[in-house]
Amino acid sequence: MGEWVSSSRPYLTARSSGHGDPWSTEAGARGRRGTQRITHAGVVPAPSEIATLLGTPDGGDVVVRRRITLLDDLPFELTDTSPSRSIAW
Repeated sequence: MGEWVSSSRPYLTARSSGHGDPWSTEAGARGRRGTQRITHAGVVPAPSEIATLLGTPDGGDVVVRRRITLLDDLPFELTDTSPSRSIAW
């Protein structure tokens, strides 16, 4: 696959409607196919580290989104995202 150096900025910048997600765009610019699949989205008990970061009691409810990121249809990255409930709803 070779070396791949990326920037987080496109992933943190709001995109206007009709534009693909940053991963698809970045992979496409390299002649590859970047996709992702959500495997779970919902409320789960907060693991200690996540609870601390979000200011939630240990084991309190947090929103989680579990995702498999694929490159050319092969698993590339596993990600759990836990936004604060104030922005998740």
